[in-house]
Amino acid sequence: MRIKHQKKIGMIIIVLVVFATAIGLWAARTEDRAGYRFVTIERGDIESVITATGTLEAVTTVSVGTQISGIVAELYADFNAQVKAGQLIARLDTMLLENAVEDARTSLIRAQADERLATADMERATALRDQGVLAPADFDMKRRALETARANVTSAHTALTRARQNLGYAEIRAPISGIVIGRSVDAGQTVAASLTAPELFRIAADLAHMQIVASVDESDIGRIAPEQPVRFNVEAYPDETFSGETRQVRMQAAIQENVVSYPVVIDVDNVDGRLLPGMTASVEFVVNTAHDVLKVSNAALRFRPTDAALAKLSASNAARSRSRNDGKAVDPARVESAQKRSGSSTRAVLWSLDDKGALMRLPVRVGITDGQTTMIEDSRVAAGQRVIVGITQGEAATASANPFQQPRGNTRGPRRGGF
Repeated sequence: MRIKHQKKIGMIIIVLVVFATAIGLWAARTEDRAGYRFVTIERGDIESVITATGTLEAVTTVSVGTQISGIVAELYADFNAQVKAGQLIARLDTMLLENAVEDARTSLIRAQADERLATADMERATALRDQGVLAPADFDMKRRALETARANVTSAHTALTRARQNLGYAEIRAPISGIVIGRSVDAGQTVAASLTAPELFRIAADLAHMQIVASVDESDIGRIAPEQPVRFNVEAYPDETFSGETRQVRMQAAIQENVVSYPVVIDVDNVDGRLLPGMTASVEFVVNTAHDVLKVSNAALRFRPTDAALAKLSASNAARSRSRNDGKAVDPARVESAQKRSGSSTRAVLWSLDDKGALMRLPVRVGITDGQTTMIEDSRVAAGQRVIVGITQGEAATASANPFQQPRGNTRGPRRGGF
């Protein structure tokens, strides 16, 4: 009994497969006879997005350099090292700097001795002047010598402070807490701080919160706003999509090959630490979203019938108009003009076939697009309805298959954005 039951199930499956194949072949032959290619209107969700590329980086990155020249004596931090603010991460050779401090201290001692001598001379000169035995010019010279000695002491104090400060600069300390993401020197290497401070380390403050700086074309920048949801992918994890949020649209325009773009900063959470600085991100800004709506392929909105098909359709419409108006001919152009004046015009047209296989015009309103499909709305269309996207027979099909052939009429696709 089981074998017979299995045979019966197998026969049913075979019959169903043959029936489905026959239906598919019949539909294909129907399309071939009509000379058109079709797509089906679907119902689902659609998103309008703006694509861009950017680079992942830390929110705060500090370049650690040195204000003095010298030889790197020791390194206390390496790549990926966690450091605290004020922590010693490198030290330069201090022998010359210590000698400079001793020279400054000796100069200060000499200046102080000169000041004491000038002070004693001034006291004697004051006594002689009071007795009337010292000329005023000689007294002025003594006073000038004292003032010069005091100024030399002040200068020597400044030189000693500078020498001690330079000695302190020999110790390179972390300015912020974070992780070392770059090291540009090795122990024994000489660094020269002449006009600019050479970079020794690069420290990122917190890689748990990162940012993407994406370059957005000027034609799309008007639809970018703060707190806008963002999706992005990186090549390291091609099967995973990450999320973020727009933080800032910077006004720092960049022009490259006559193309203007603007940097957009995106906040990204990186608690698990998988995203690394420098990764290239393919970004999608979600501009608008529509749920459970009718949508159709953009190719259907771009389709235009041949001149012969349009002429046949106009003749058929004129015949029906004469029958509805007791034989009086009605100009289809006048009818369409009246519809436009009454506000019944639409933003796009779909084409299909009626029950008799004749070409049928379906005006629709279009909404947002994701670049492949577009949201449509009209009471005359429904999910599952087939509309024309191309021609499969005749000279028109040959022309439409040519990628260098421009289509007739309005070649622009549906407008991006809402209704």
